[in-house]
Parts: sequence; structure tokens; C-alpha cells
Amino acid sequence: MSPAELKTFLTSIAVASNVIEAIDDTRLQHSKGWDLTGWHYELVPWGVRFFHADHQESIYVFVSVFL
Repeated sequence: MSPAELKTFLTSIAVASNVIEAIDDTRLQHSKGWDLTGWHYELVPWGVRFFHADHQESIYVFVSVFL
């Protein structure tokens, strides 16, 4: 999955959670039809950062709270 594809796919923190699980479990990844080869993630206090070994761009997903 390219960075552009992953960006458009990450529509919520719930989807990001599914991607994290799929990165850790290749069987789950393949059952969903995703190719996340080379993707890694870093959990941060406000969300998650996705990065790829072959691309310089990082993708951030964070939680926003509106009061």
C-alpha cells in the first residue's frame, strides 16, 4: 500500500487500530486484502504514526476532542 493509499484509507482511529493489528499479523493483513509490507508504526500519546522503510513521509493519525 502506498502512502497516498494509506492516507485515504485512514478515516478514523478505529481504522488505524485495524491497520496496526494487520501490520503485526500478516494473516489478518492478507485476509483483508491489504499489502502493508514495509509499514511500521509508533504509538504516541495522542495517536499513532505510520512510516514506511522506503518512503520518507510519515502519516500521523490522532484523536481530536471538541468541547
